[in-house]
Amino acid sequence: MTAPVLHRVAAGGHLWVFVALMLSLSGCADPIHATAPSGEDDTTDVRLKTVDVPAAFSQNELMSDAFFVDVDWIDAPGLRAFFARVPGAGRSWLLGATLAGRDAADLIVETARAEGLNPAVLVVRMQVEASAVSPGTRPSESRLAALMGCGCADGERCDRRFAGVRNQLVCAAQTFRALYEDSLDGVGEWRRGRTTRTLDGYTVTPRSHATAAHYAYTPWVLPGQGGNWLAWRVARDYAEAMRGVRRPVAPTCATFADVGPEHPAYRSVEAGAAAGFWTGCGDDRFCPGDGLSRAAAAVVVDRVLRPRLVRPTGRFSDVHPDHWAAGAIESLAAAGLVSGCGEGRFCPDRRVTRAELAALLLRAGPYSTVSPNGLYVDVPPAHWAAGAIEALAPTGALGTCGDGRFCPDAATSRGQMAIAVARVFGLSPVDPCR
Repeated sequence: MTAPVLHRVAAGGHLWVFVALMLSLSGCADPIHATAPSGEDDTTDVRLKTVDVPAAFSQNELMSDAFFVDVDWIDAPGLRAFFARVPGAGRSWLLGATLAGRDAADLIVETARAEGLNPAVLVVRMQVEASAVSPGTRPSESRLAALMGCGCADGERCDRRFAGVRNQLVCAAQTFRALYEDSLDGVGEWRRGRTTRTLDGYTVTPRSHATAAHYAYTPWVLPGQGGNWLAWRVARDYAEAMRGVRRPVAPTCATFADVGPEHPAYRSVEAGAAAGFWTGCGDDRFCPGDGLSRAAAAVVVDRVLRPRLVRPTGRFSDVHPDHWAAGAIESLAAAGLVSGCGEGRFCPDRRVTRAELAALLLRAGPYSTVSPNGLYVDVPPAHWAAGAIEALAPTGALGTCGDGRFCPDAATSRGQMAIAVARVFGLSPVDPCR
């Protein structure tokens, strides 16, 4: 039995590569998770105590959006601890392995975070696509070259742009993120709340953007065999195992349970919280790794500036006057600090990129633009935000992403936003644990 899989590759823009991969279920299905062990009922497994990945399978909800975009959900040391004891397999060959000249865990975490994804999402996909996590010995180089099945047709060489471990990881991360964004923006064929039929005849109404992204990447359910049932099953088991090796919970003296003194954004998060600039995401958490939406960014800057109140007028067709951020969006738009995303829309749920945050903070803050001189290799002087990015560089507000790069199109997280706002507006660090 074969299953064609449709992948979209988003690299350097919205480049669509439709690849009809004829994937043999016996060849690409994870042999450890492909079938439930005798006597095990998926619907009664309640071991996971969070809603990151549902304990029982539902074709409409594979995982939560919060889990999908939490770049800090697990770090490289946590992944290495996970690789030492992979569920159903034991020690993985990935523990201490070198991929594209980097430690495997470091490479996976850096790639996922650059695109605003939970590193666990890439690890799960590695297992689902190529059973590449569970083996105790290193797979063949040809198998690793098509690690994520992204831009690769079965039985053929991968497109040269996407061949190789690093390229495969980047391709998959960018594709998943782009498909997630399409659901957020309401433009994807697969999107949250829209009922669509899979290629194996199931009717699915995704309850999360993360679920929609998974079906857009692989439009199959295949219960008990592969497809997105397998993606859910591996995610559930891996998430449970990873929970035991994740970063420690913050001490009770911290305002938020997930941002303790060891977190790089701790003092900035505490400073902004004390000033009333931001609140948590529920359950005493701040969710520092979650993506920052345009609406949320507008609210934060509006609170920092404390401008006069502006009555919402509905200037943007997708921001109703009753929208939770309508007042802030209208205030900043009236002040010329924000604009729309085209066609009279604001796109309040779209993620803010590092370049966009730099531009917003420059307009709102005490700094002035500069004549760019190519400070970062990936931000040429002609880049629309180059002046803002280089003007804020001395503050360390947004830092770099390594190797002399700024990654202007990468997503901004809530934690990164806290650091940037604190440095641009000169908030005094706060440490309630001292």
